[in-house]
Amino acid sequence: MKIESIVGYLQEQMGMNPETVGFDTMKKAVYTAMLANDINELDEYYRLIQQDSLALQGLIDAVVIPETSFFRDKKPFQVLKNNLRHLYRTLCDEGEPLKILSVPSSTGEEPYSIAMTCLDAGLNYGEFEIHACDISQRVLDVARRGQYSEYSFRGGHTTYQQRYFTTKGHFFQIDEQLRASVNFFQGNLIGDQFMGQVEKGFHIVFCRNLLIYFDKPTKCKAISVIESLLHDDGLLVVGHADTAILPSLGYKPFSDQFSFTYVKSHNQQKAVVTTTNNHVLVEKGKQVMEALVAARTDIAASSPAIIKHNEETVPSNSSIADVVQKIEALLLKKDFSQATTCCQTLMEKTGDKSTVHHYLGHIAFLQDEMQVAEKQFKKAVYLQPNNEEALCFLAKISKKQGDEAAALRYQQRADRIKARMSSAQENL
Repeated sequence: MKIESIVGYLQEQMGMNPETVGFDTMKKAVYTAMLANDINELDEYYRLIQQDSLALQGLIDAVVIPETSFFRDKKPFQVLKNNLRHLYRTLCDEGEPLKILSVPSSTGEEPYSIAMTCLDAGLNYGEFEIHACDISQRVLDVARRGQYSEYSFRGGHTTYQQRYFTTKGHFFQIDEQLRASVNFFQGNLIGDQFMGQVEKGFHIVFCRNLLIYFDKPTKCKAISVIESLLHDDGLLVVGHADTAILPSLGYKPFSDQFSFTYVKSHNQQKAVVTTTNNHVLVEKGKQVMEALVAARTDIAASSPAIIKHNEETVPSNSSIADVVQKIEALLLKKDFSQATTCCQTLMEKTGDKSTVHHYLGHIAFLQDEMQVAEKQFKKAVYLQPNNEEALCFLAKISKKQGDEAAALRYQQRADRIKARMSSAQENL
């Protein structure tokens, strides 16, 4: 057997491209691991790593050479600090922490830097939740200890060192509360088991200086996994060498190009539309709401003429009122397929994503698809925080899911909005 077979097997398990790591480096790691297991024959060692997960982990640990430090590349952390409060207010439901994933975590300097940035931005413990993953058990053991040499602070940052570390001989021990704020776990981002190890809905994902080690198909797979974990309006932070592939996969810079922070392009477009055409969207939104009130008034009367009209396909030149009336009638009839199609028409006519998400949530709710409904109503509320009806639906969904506390929070929020609107009308 040739050593290339073992390197190839390791590539399959880790996703690493031997050319980026260096074949000589991987070859040296194999022979070092063989020596540690007192094995002289390549065939015997190949069988061992196929059958023994601990032996395979030992080889992975030999290949992984951590290169990290606290606040490595300052710009992403500056962007994070400047936007954390806004992200927390807009992406998190009441009582929900800002969820952040760091992969690979290496020896812990990056996730701990993220935690310090959260605190520096004004978030409290409990308002953020950091999960940190690495394929190497060896580096995770170092991270969990939270003990570092001066070399880990080679970028400076002595202020953080003084605030969050205590000196122990030649080492610096991280603050216990800060250490406990990061959940470290072992996992392989491109492995079959990874999705079962973590929950979805991360508001921020740090994946820096990893993609560079993958070939293009593996990069696409890794980004696909990240995308499935990332909140629809969440941020992806990568390393400077990882940025080349992102535009082709639908990502655009969140800040300037040197922050290496990205969002999905649909979010970027939404921000541009909201900024440049705000008066148009506001006017369209008013038209939608006026049409909604009129449609519900008409349908409540159960007019046969209206029902018959709405059984027909809405013509392309229909008014906003016609489309809204059509959707309301289809919901009444439980024709969910046609109602969904009409939502697309409404989107094309108005650009009002909040109302469309609201209707899609209503459609899912009526079909008892609570997870889909919850996601759509949350999007509607994110885009239109005063959407009282969407909040009431979220309260109902939470109650169905057995989360009485969340149901109460949503209902109280809806009641506050209703009270404000009533007060405003009385003052007119």
